[in-house]
Amino acid sequence: MKVLSTLSILFITIQSLAQNALPIASSFPVLPKEYKWTSKSDQQKILSFLKTEKEKYYSYFNKTSIEYGIDFTMNGLIQSLHLIDLNKDGIDEIVFTGQSGEEGNRVDIFKKEKNSYTKIFSERQNLTDIITTQDQLYLFISDPGCCAEYSTIQKIYTTDFNLSISSFQQTYQSQIINQTKLPSSLFKTPIPFKVTLEAYKVRLEPAFDDSSKKDYDDMNEFKPSGNIIAKLPNYTIGNALGYMTDPSGTKWWFVEIDEKARLRNVKYDRTDQTKKYPTRRKGWINSKYIEKIN
Repeated sequence: MKVLSTLSILFITIQSLAQNALPIASSFPVLPKEYKWTSKSDQQKILSFLKTEKEKYYSYFNKTSIEYGIDFTMNGLIQSLHLIDLNKDGIDEIVFTGQSGEEGNRVDIFKKEKNSYTKIFSERQNLTDIITTQDQLYLFISDPGCCAEYSTIQKIYTTDFNLSISSFQQTYQSQIINQTKLPSSLFKTPIPFKVTLEAYKVRLEPAFDDSSKKDYDDMNEFKPSGNIIAKLPNYTIGNALGYMTDPSGTKWWFVEIDEKARLRNVKYDRTDQTKKYPTRRKGWINSKYIEKIN
């Protein structure tokens, strides 16, 4: 089985149906890894920053030993700080990506103003990508949650090059159950579609299974319903991102359902996040009862 993350293939997320459309065909990993830092590291700048900001933001990095496999030493903090000129003005911003001192990770961005730094952005969990266009900056955040949560929330924030606190706006959010099977192939460009059957089933994997019990059934005391994770009303729209054909010859599409869709029998957690921002859900549908749309 070809695994998408192993091949380092990225899912394409298209915002053409959203109010704040991305002007570029952006990529978002379904099971993302940490952003790979290639920017320079100037330890003197980092130490100067910590001299005034450590106790204010990172007082929990004060242990003299490593516990639970997490480095809370000063060296661990230094390794979590990165220099990068986000707005191409010749002055480096400082980005923190690491432990939050609570549950999970955190992403913080600091902008230098005169002789001090101001925190201009903060979000839970992991930074997975940074994309810069001529006049915009896009931050890709992946939040796998904590504890018994079984899905990952994916977010995109955009800002102009002023990098003011108010300029950071969330423009995208999607959700995927962590056990979702990933497609072996992607469409060159996403295919807009609508379903043509009432209560059309979105599944965890490209296979017909209406009876087995899954982990999320146990955690939420759901009645076993196989790999069905949602049902779609007739005429629900979305984008097909990838595809597979099962051993019987049935064709399946890996899709991202429109955020306005009124899904039924939903098997997704993280309602604290999905109620805050319109959320697209990813999963599999049989490609038989669908119609391509422009």
